[in-house]
Amino acid sequence: MLHQVGLLLLTAAAQQGALESHRLPPPVYQVTMEVTVNPEDRTLRGREVLRWQNTASQPTDELQFHLYLNAFANDRSTFFRESGGSLRNIGMPKDGWGFIVVDGIKTADGHDLKPTEEFLQPDDGNPDDRTVVRYRLPAPLAPGETVALEIHFHGRLPRVFARNGIHRDFILA
Repeated sequence: MLHQVGLLLLTAAAQQGALESHRLPPPVYQVTMEVTVNPEDRTLRGREVLRWQNTASQPTDELQFHLYLNAFANDRSTFFRESGGSLRNIGMPKDGWGFIVVDGIKTADGHDLKPTEEFLQPDDGNPDDRTVVRYRLPAPLAPGETVALEIHFHGRLPRVFARNGIHRDFILA
């Protein structure tokens, strides 16, 4: 009986060690969003509160965001150029385009980041692509520090195409 209890304790300790080694790291960011969608004209308007922690070993003085809906803004985006303008041999209808615009972005202490907005084209230098945007922080964010942002935006959902869009009462966003 003593051996069985010892084996049981060793098994439990080994399982606890395995669980501890598979624990997820703490979240790097937290997001709360309030979004209103009008299915009639496919428009959306929203507010986002974002907290992001710099987990890098170096300070950063910028934040970059992927504005995915801008991949569907026109036929000149990098996404459309690379896809040949269609997905599964289906093209975007003339009235099917979508986009997103950041109307305002401020830090929790009131610094307006919108004037620092700059669109980047890291993959191909395509000046018509507006899917990656950079905002400069008022001061470098050291490793381990957190920044809180309030972001206001509006946009239009494309017709259903490549992981997002809207069709009648079906919304994929």
